[in-house]
Amino acid sequence: MSNEENDKMPEQQPRQPQNLQGLMRFAIEANTLGEDTTCNNNLQPMDAERRAFLEKTLKSLTIDVIEVLQTCIHTLHELCDSQDLTEHNEKKCKDALETIQDYVDNLDTANDFFKIGGFKILPICLSSSWPSIRSHGCELIGDLAQNNPYCQENLLKCNVLEELFKLLLDEELVAVKAMYAISCMIRNYDPALEHLLTKGGFNNIVQVIGSKCTNDKLRTKGAFLLRALCLQDSRVRSELVKLDTVEYLSSALSVANESREHIMSALLSIICSLESNNTNQEHINLDAIGEEAISRARKADLNLKGTLDNFVKDCQNKPEVQEVFEYASKMQELIFKSET
Repeated sequence: MSNEENDKMPEQQPRQPQNLQGLMRFAIEANTLGEDTTCNNNLQPMDAERRAFLEKTLKSLTIDVIEVLQTCIHTLHELCDSQDLTEHNEKKCKDALETIQDYVDNLDTANDFFKIGGFKILPICLSSSWPSIRSHGCELIGDLAQNNPYCQENLLKCNVLEELFKLLLDEELVAVKAMYAISCMIRNYDPALEHLLTKGGFNNIVQVIGSKCTNDKLRTKGAFLLRALCLQDSRVRSELVKLDTVEYLSSALSVANESREHIMSALLSIICSLESNNTNQEHINLDAIGEEAISRARKADLNLKGTLDNFVKDCQNKPEVQEVFEYASKMQELIFKSET
């Protein structure tokens, strides 16, 4: 390299940063160089307060997530089992759960949460005396399980499904979050669905969305889950028919509000097999399960025909309830057109 080229190079060139700590050093060094230059009169030296603020800000971006999670786990272990049921302790537990939730939406962090023993606090949260902690515990399980086979597998091994089924009978907010957690654990994860089919569990879901349920959000989530599972495995349809699900859903439909289209969608998924679930086609070939489901839906004491007639009449030419109208029309055609 010539002397002329050397003369053109700056005497001091800060090394390019490779990480956040390097970025902090780079910013400080660059500012120091700026203090020495005379080519830009607008550059001002960084005072101690601004330098301290920059250091603090950049350091905050290098948080040790595992350490944060371990601190939250310790807090929950210490306070959820405590007999000191103060509002202050409840808030600390709630804050700890919310902090965990902030991080475990990242799949790798969710997996790390299991590896550091985080799943051990889940049963403690689900059995807490505080409804808010039971609710957040359910929500955390759902967040961990959603689209994460590794966490789904280990949650199943922890036997939290049975505890979640019990919480379906809890107060409204807890029950809704429990259904969310169950849905996230089972949907698109065949081992958990197999567990339900072989060891029972569907009856817990079916019964809580029956006509005695006053929680429309719970009905909506439950009906959505049943439909998804019918499409996931054809054996679910047969199991649901055996559990009188057609009767439960038909009764629920007469008192439902926001959940109406979801309940009708679930009923259609029980009646129609996966191969023939396109209810837009003119003729649907029903299998034996579908025929049995239709026979049950026609029971006079359910008055399903009257319910559907009312939906069609009330929802016709109303865009805001178009889906209700369409589902009711499909069910009328499918269940009652050929009735003799």
